[in-house]
Amino acid sequence: RERRSFDAATFGGYLHSLRSCENEDQLLNAICLVPRELLPFDGCFLVLKSAGGEGGYLVRTSGFEELFLGNLLVSDRASVAGYVLGKEESLRIPDMKSGSAKKRALFHESEPLLNVRSVTAVPLKAGRQTIGVLGFTGRRRGQFDASTIKRAEILAAPVADALDKIRSYKKLKEREGRDFLTDGH
Repeated sequence: RERRSFDAATFGGYLHSLRSCENEDQLLNAICLVPRELLPFDGCFLVLKSAGGEGGYLVRTSGFEELFLGNLLVSDRASVAGYVLGKEESLRIPDMKSGSAKKRALFHESEPLLNVRSVTAVPLKAGRQTIGVLGFTGRRRGQFDASTIKRAEILAAPVADALDKIRSYKKLKEREGRDFLTDGH
């Protein structure tokens, strides 16, 4: 049975791991290392909106046997991650394999067959803007209950803040290196 509350020390440790990252690559790696004491899952995925704001890319995973090492374009119309990104709302699917013969894709219709039975995914919101999706998968039917979405949303808030902060810092550094008079470097 799932625990209904966060372990404060474990949650604090996860937050510290996010805050201590010195660059975006370190942060992306740290995000999917959510302690399973906070949310029992088999796989975690992180999707970020593209620079132009249209569509998203799978940028990190854990628990998927590292099938996705490159930036996989997420299907906005035919995937769980695309739904959450487009609708900007959380989603929980207790049984991915029931109800229809057509399998539900997590990311893209052409993805390999994944050992996923249940999923919960939440939007990452920086201010009023959705910048990505944080998702969790389970191998068992009904692995996630209704409280899972609430816990995932609690985790998503500092993740989005950390991403927004490190990206803002990066933009500031790029501006500092630019000569505004000549519009060059």
